[in-house]
Amino acid sequence: MNNPKLNESAMGNSNSSHTASMSPSEGMPTTFNNNERRSMQRRASDQRSEVILKRPKAKHSDVTWFISQLAVMIETGMPIYEALTSLSQKSKRQSMRTALTYIAKEVEHGKPLSQAIRQAPSKFDPGLIALVSAGEESGQLGSVLTKAHEYMSQELLLMKRFKSAMAYPILMIVICISVVLFLMLFVLPRFTSLFEGKGSELPIPTRMLLGISDHLMAEWFWWFLLTNISILGLNLWFATSIGGQIRDRVLLSLPIFGKTLNTLYQARAFRGFAVMLDSGVSIIQAVDITVGIVPNSIHKSLWSEVGSRARNGDRVSDAFSKSSVIPDHIAQMIESGDQSGRLGFVFHRLATYLEADYELSIKSLIQIIEPIMIALMGIVVGFIASALMLPLFQAGGVMSS
Repeated sequence: MNNPKLNESAMGNSNSSHTASMSPSEGMPTTFNNNERRSMQRRASDQRSEVILKRPKAKHSDVTWFISQLAVMIETGMPIYEALTSLSQKSKRQSMRTALTYIAKEVEHGKPLSQAIRQAPSKFDPGLIALVSAGEESGQLGSVLTKAHEYMSQELLLMKRFKSAMAYPILMIVICISVVLFLMLFVLPRFTSLFEGKGSELPIPTRMLLGISDHLMAEWFWWFLLTNISILGLNLWFATSIGGQIRDRVLLSLPIFGKTLNTLYQARAFRGFAVMLDSGVSIIQAVDITVGIVPNSIHKSLWSEVGSRARNGDRVSDAFSKSSVIPDHIAQMIESGDQSGRLGFVFHRLATYLEADYELSIKSLIQIIEPIMIALMGIVVGFIASALMLPLFQAGGVMSS
């Protein structure tokens, strides 16, 4: 018969001998593996952070299309993963297709949509991420995405109108400079030998143009180098806080153009802020995101002041009342919305009003710029043409006399 006590003693001896036979080094791999795993996780996190910082920004038109399609699919009851997979296959741009494929995989693995968008290979707007997060928390993701699509579509329309308004004067300036350089560098030198053979004194405009043309032909490389260095230096200076503030103040103080630009900044900021408030984003977070929406440093300072007042529990309308870029009637409407607790409603109404005002300003700007550019181009080209033709008329008069 087996003795239970003897068996227990034998088992205990076996366990104790096994424990004693283990060297201290045999227990180390577990600790070493844990440390190594933590180190690998830290390195992976650092690499992901580095990749996120270097991400290219997603195009506004692609994001608008993505949000509009996703909103419709979610509101019709399609699961988010299936909607993202379908959109990734329909996307025409490779960068957007890669981003949507990544987002779909992260959502499939259980991550919230807002977090997947935040970590996507393409960088999405922080305001959009905040809206998606608010929609997830409230359970109204479809309706929030619809609001986000309306906001982004309106913003895209505003920017297109601004670019189309600026395209004409920029094109006219490029054409004018190209014509002047062509006449000065290629046409005028051909007339030099003809003028020198006449022996008579040339008119003052012709001598001025010949001197400028000879100088450009001889020193073109240094002028080219100086122009590029000046452009680079200005860009670097504008990137500083002082240079950026001076540039932004000058832009806003320009006649007609400054008012149009100021209206655009207000409309974009007010619309985005209102959409975020209506979607459930906290006022402090909405203000912080709005600071990143406006590209003008003066408006950034305004919204930073709004954020500091919101954190201190003060009325945010006071910051708008004291700002030099907000008209008095706009500040009064914001104050009434602040007192009644309907800031989202008021900012929506203000955004609609400012967008209509912006369209009228753009039309007025185009009507003013077109004749001015045509007149300037006619004066410059006419002066060069007259300087070329005056010696010929002078020589013809001498020959006839």
